[in-house]
Amino acid sequence: MHTHNMTTPDISSILLAFKEMNSTDLMSVLKTVTAELASRDRYFSHPETHPENYAWKWPYQDGNLYFRDVENNIWHVSRNGDRGRWKGRYLPLEDRIDEEADEP
Repeated sequence: MHTHNMTTPDISSILLAFKEMNSTDLMSVLKTVTAELASRDRYFSHPETHPENYAWKWPYQDGNLYFRDVENNIWHVSRNGDRGRWKGRYLPLEDRIDEEADEP
């Protein structure tokens, strides 16, 4: 992370800079930003750049919303929308959450 003393550009300056970029440069910037954000919290990573770490908000039949990942691990969604405490592992063939499963 850079720590120079810079003023924050206004949104119109940012949009103008993006308009002047070609699509290859723009895609490179977007991939870099996405990778940086994904590296900060594995449970908010992007499904295309880090599919093995991606967890999405998943409504379950009990009326609650959880985070679920590709291995069917389930966490509560906290009040502020972040990953909360461990819930268990979803068992698709039994259509239930095993609350005694160990958290990964």
